[in-house]
Amino acid sequence: MSSSMTMKTAVVMTAVAVLGIAGCATSPSKAPTAADPTTRNPGQGSPPVMADSQTPSSSASPSPASQIGTPASATAPSSPSPSLGRHLYVAPSGSESNPGTKEMPVKTIAKASTLARPGTTVHVAAGTYPGDFVTNAAGSATARIRYISDTPWGARIVPPSVPTGRTIAWDNRGRYVDIVGFTVDGTSAADTKWANGIVTRAAYSRIMNNHVHHIANSSAYCDRMGGSGVNASNDSRDGTRAEHIDLLANVVHHIGPAGYCNKTHGVYMSVSGTLKNNVVYGIAGWGIHLWHDARNVDIVNNTVVRSQGGGILVAGGDATLPGGADYCRVMNNIVYGNRQGISEQGMYGTHNTYVNNLSQGAWMSGYDYSLGNPHSRDITGKPRFMDDAGGDYRLGTGSPGLDVGLSDLAPEEDVEGRPRPQGRAFDLGAYERPV
Repeated sequence: MSSSMTMKTAVVMTAVAVLGIAGCATSPSKAPTAADPTTRNPGQGSPPVMADSQTPSSSASPSPASQIGTPASATAPSSPSPSLGRHLYVAPSGSESNPGTKEMPVKTIAKASTLARPGTTVHVAAGTYPGDFVTNAAGSATARIRYISDTPWGARIVPPSVPTGRTIAWDNRGRYVDIVGFTVDGTSAADTKWANGIVTRAAYSRIMNNHVHHIANSSAYCDRMGGSGVNASNDSRDGTRAEHIDLLANVVHHIGPAGYCNKTHGVYMSVSGTLKNNVVYGIAGWGIHLWHDARNVDIVNNTVVRSQGGGILVAGGDATLPGGADYCRVMNNIVYGNRQGISEQGMYGTHNTYVNNLSQGAWMSGYDYSLGNPHSRDITGKPRFMDDAGGDYRLGTGSPGLDVGLSDLAPEEDVEGRPRPQGRAFDLGAYERPV
């Protein structure tokens, strides 16, 4: 993916249920209060067998979403390497009666899921596919199931022409599953208004390198269950507890209606896991929102810009486990120009750490950090994006986020697949500036 190309821009806190679908708990407005630390330990978050994979901005202070510019061109990550094992194929020209071979593909991702078994790679050809489907096939710790858009961002999930009554574009319920490189585009929704883009309810699943936008744009979702772009849910639906879900290198924007809505969020996390290299902007609620049973979560090298609720919220409530959000590590993030910066609310423990983040430009004065736990090594100054107003959130010359990142939890590549570090140290945020 060329670093010379720019991202799309967009103009874009939670309902009252314990299901874990985004919008399931209204973000608390009261002052943060510390809870007793959870009995789980920080090492519990590591999953088994997970390997696989500018000109400076204006010096003017950031303002609400009205100043987000016209969408620029967008780029997708490079194609993932094919895995060994069985391969199935999906194409718009396929048939549900086909066996799913390369020569005779099936027509839908849902059909491919019924044919998949542990170790299967499902190749999805570029084209348009109706959403509102469920995938149930499960892999294993040593044989994951992978759904891959063979052309990154080329397989587009769009609202179906006939409304189904469902509110989730892609609802994954299979453990040890990867969803890689898709576009989920709710722009064309007419009668159907999706509340959620990609939801995964299953342990050890990974949502990677997807482009999710124009979800929950109806104001109706501010009055009901809310919504999200990408959602790691604690509602497993199979009697098992969802845990360690990874949300990696996704670009998420235009989530929620125009203006402020406290029930629609960009990336929503209800379980343990990892959020790295995500680019989240133009959200009606929070860019990244933890709730329910979110704990043992690493939030590292994300870029969160211009969200009407706030940047990163570490919080617990409406949970099935005691203790609140705890053992969360928040590091190397850029959080800029949101209503609030990085915040703890609701129930949380005493072991959360906030180190080496750039959180600046909160619209609410004094709310760049609103934490019960300490924060340290704060990076200050405007991030100097390549084109803030135009939505290019790569770091420009002189950015205070260049070469100041810590390596401890940093990803080995950036959101575009560029190796880290490029300079003398890691950069903050989702983009690594080439040298």
